[in-house]
Amino acid sequence: MYSSGYSKSNVILEVGSNGITMLSYEVFGYSDSGCLRRENEDSLDWCIRPDKKMALGVLADGMDGYFGGSVASQLAVKTVVNTLTPFDLQCKTPYVEEIERTLLHAGVAANDAVVQARDSEEAFAEMGTTLVAAMAYGDNMTVIHAGDSRCYRLLDDELIQMTRDDSILQTMLDSGGISSSDVDCAPIRDVLTKSLGIQTSLRFSLQTCNARHGDSFILCSDGLYRTVSKRDIARVLRKPVSTKQQVRELIDRSIAGGCKSNASVVLIKVC
Repeated sequence: MYSSGYSKSNVILEVGSNGITMLSYEVFGYSDSGCLRRENEDSLDWCIRPDKKMALGVLADGMDGYFGGSVASQLAVKTVVNTLTPFDLQCKTPYVEEIERTLLHAGVAANDAVVQARDSEEAFAEMGTTLVAAMAYGDNMTVIHAGDSRCYRLLDDELIQMTRDDSILQTMLDSGGISSSDVDCAPIRDVLTKSLGIQTSLRFSLQTCNARHGDSFILCSDGLYRTVSKRDIARVLRKPVSTKQQVRELIDRSIAGGCKSNASVVLIKVC
């Protein structure tokens, strides 16, 4: 039903039988180990329905310094994709509530899978991962999130951060305990308050917004947003080139900026 990879849709807009506006989507993803890391603990995947009416992007960042981080991220992504891939066969014209419920179910299943793997193998006792996943259908984009991997939206040429980092650093920023100018040297910037595998009962952040023709939604790990500014990300997304070229340029910019972590991007564009 779904296929991975990049393909460009020719259909711009139509209305489905249940009144849902049927936009078309493009999606592509890429991951790089970065400048300093030998192992890539990021994992990602993306799926698109053959008619380009539904797209899914999933990205996870295994917890740095924990043995098994790559295992955790791969397991989380695989579980989400395997849970959601049959979704369209069960409900061909889903409403927002159905998509949200199904996406949350996939997130919970991913957390359960990582927890079970951690508990079954001593070597994986402290492994964990972030997760951000986005499903596009009709004129809606639904995003679930836990950790500090992010989702941004390019809307009217402005790059907007849709997710809030689940981290001690973000909590301190929100409370005024630290200023934005101190972020780069903060010793606790990598400590998360939420992650898959560490908490047996995990509450995901969930939001749905209306997608519009020309919008771009980008899922990324910290390796990208810590080395490429929001302004530069927006500039790349505004270029009249393919989705694949935009993703590769973002990764190249991250590497050129001296990316100290793994850098990963999944880009969903509204056609």
